[in-house]
Amino acid sequence: MRIPRLAAFMVLAVTACGTGVAATTTTTSLPPVTTTTTEPTTTTTNSLWPGDRATPITTDDLVVDLEDGTYLVFVDHVFIEGLTGGPEIHFDLAVWFGGEEAAAAAAEDGAESPPPNDYYIRNLDPTVLVREVDPDVMVTSVWYHYEETQELASQEITYDELVEALTGETDDSILAMRFSPWWITISDGIVVAIEEQYVP
Repeated sequence: MRIPRLAAFMVLAVTACGTGVAATTTTTSLPPVTTTTTEPTTTTTNSLWPGDRATPITTDDLVVDLEDGTYLVFVDHVFIEGLTGGPEIHFDLAVWFGGEEAAAAAAEDGAESPPPNDYYIRNLDPTVLVREVDPDVMVTSVWYHYEETQELASQEITYDELVEALTGETDDSILAMRFSPWWITISDGIVVAIEEQYVP
């Protein structure tokens, strides 16, 4: 698993996915970064617990198209107006493991096993994908309101607030958002929900 990097003007990257079906990728340039885009399709299952959502995805050897579902990602960029002409998110797919699966996956990757805090995030493929974001996307963050509430609780914020947090001036708690993994929910090919995952 590689260490997330803080982009000059946005959030981090890294994590993975794949099931052996190769996707066709196209490279596009968007200053100040070069981004690989792909037209997503992989099956995921949703549940009440984020740790279960990506269970069917167990490798990131190849990036495949994404079907509608919920995925763990690291956010690379978010835009009010991006390559698609509207709200847009660039992300690196990840794989979340919990409990015994976390220990097994960490051991398989040569990482500490069992992993600290009983979870493990696999991120072997740095490919960045681009998805259109619904203008009415639901966004929740653990860290956004921390300075005022001193509580780490998932609270709703606007997409504009997310973009500002991940691209503008920031304090320490907002900075934490740039290193957090996020769950994105895709419906009809569009991102309709973005949820920050707290990690100890």
